[in-house]
Amino acid sequence: MKKPKLTQKEKFKLLEQNLEAFEKYRLNFVKAQLRRASVWKWPASSIALDNAKLDGLFKCAECKSYYTEKNVNRDHIESVENVVTGYTDLDNYVKRLLVKSDQIQILCLTCHNNKTQIENELRKKYGHKVIINRKKKKNKFTIKNKSSKINK
Repeated sequence: MKKPKLTQKEKFKLLEQNLEAFEKYRLNFVKAQLRRASVWKWPASSIALDNAKLDGLFKCAECKSYYTEKNVNRDHIESVENVVTGYTDLDNYVKRLLVKSDQIQILCLTCHNNKTQIENELRKKYGHKVIINRKKKKNKFTIKNKSSKINK
């Protein structure tokens, strides 16, 4: 017999009972919100994107080829979580995340994946958490054509 799935509120109530797990959850929540805001709201990201733009295409800082916006990523030249020291504290995380536009580069998906793999190998070597590179979400807006019968 399968256990019933817990709701988000039920999971959170269980989490609150474990102080260590709760602190970890809270920190990860804040880091995720900061990361999301840095991509969409932090002006340096869009300035870096504009600086790499030429005739609607974006130049990869690594391979120097041109790509559409869907095929590039904004990348911190110096990683947000240092590969040697890892996460140290929230203040340092914010300083490394919210940087000037000249500290953000535009990389094609291939070059960005390669850089992430190299950084992850170093993180493993120094015993830190590996960063998972999320794929860009595709636009989910679709128009569905439904044929309906019209009563005359």
